[in-house]
Amino acid sequence: MKDDKVIFEDSPEAATYRNDVSGWVSRGGNFYGENEMMARLDGATHQKCYDCENVLAKYTRCAKCDQERQDSIFRRMPERAWNGEDLLFSRAEERYYHEWEGINSDGEKVSFESMKFVFCNEIEWPEIYEDYFLDEMPDDSENAELSRLVDDFNYGLRKIKTNCFLPVGIRAVLGETV
Repeated sequence: MKDDKVIFEDSPEAATYRNDVSGWVSRGGNFYGENEMMARLDGATHQKCYDCENVLAKYTRCAKCDQERQDSIFRRMPERAWNGEDLLFSRAEERYYHEWEGINSDGEKVSFESMKFVFCNEIEWPEIYEDYFLDEMPDDSENAELSRLVDDFNYGLRKIKTNCFLPVGIRAVLGETV
């Protein structure tokens, strides 16, 4: 049966200090040693919004306060003029865009600013190191051929595009930067 009781992290029901195991145990039975805060957070069913104190089901901010915080973070980002070609990520739509025409192809008229665009950077392939193979090599041994192959592999890897991008904290604007 579902327990609909509201329990905040500061409630005595959220966690108890146990002497038989010497530490804090959450309401759900998880042991956290001397970390009372983690036991209370785990044992709570609800929290108060950090900003407005509305009651939430285990989130740090309510949707309204979280949106205001995200908007504030977006407004404080450094900005750069979009050249019309760089890949952009829309924080409003949570989608990637290559061109402005693609944005309006949904049939909706939206402003560039309302899409909350940020620039994206291409992710580079991670390099490998000889240390990766230490468990398979005899102790205190060096292998010149392995070193050469790893170097060659990493050199070749740097030439290959990943075609994988992640948003960075630079806001895209049309025209000149402010």
